[in-house]
Amino acid sequence: MNKDESSGSASVDSQLLELQKEYVASLPARLVPVMASWQCCVDSNYAADLLQEVYRAVHAIAGTSSMLNVTPVNELSNKAQELIHGLMAADDMDAERLLDLGKTLKTLESVILAGKVKAPPINLHG
Repeated sequence: MNKDESSGSASVDSQLLELQKEYVASLPARLVPVMASWQCCVDSNYAADLLQEVYRAVHAIAGTSSMLNVTPVNELSNKAQELIHGLMAADDMDAERLLDLGKTLKTLESVILAGKVKAPPINLHG
């Protein structure tokens, strides 16, 4: 790698680090629609359309968290998505899966609000 490539890599690395910091700082605000959608879903006795809203809200966090290597938010939000997919595919609402989804979302909320979020550097250089 020559000097120009090295400085370009450093610039990309610093930009990614800044994106990670900004994203982590925005997580409490991004969590609000997730938890609000979940509460509406619970209040409705788990209406399918409201469960889909929970999925959309979680999906918004899951994708960016995975891309930016934000842990454990990426693992928890992906787990929530998988649980919702399973619920949506089932003929009826599985009480155990609903309980697991509620616990997963509560853990996600706790992690974010307690600041237990990590964003290890993204290694684009292999």
